[in-house]
Amino acid sequence: MNGIEVEAIMFSHQLARNTVDPEVKRQLAQTRYIEAQRRKR
Repeated sequence: MNGIEVEAIMFSHQLARNTVDPEVKRQLAQTRYIEAQRRKR
């Protein structure tokens, strides 16, 4: 399961780097932030 989570995180970062739409970048960043908070628990 850990490998799937790592791949999802890496995909999210790559998508954010390669998109020009600032709204998409904002939503991806927000999703990554929420997911990081969940992993800390």
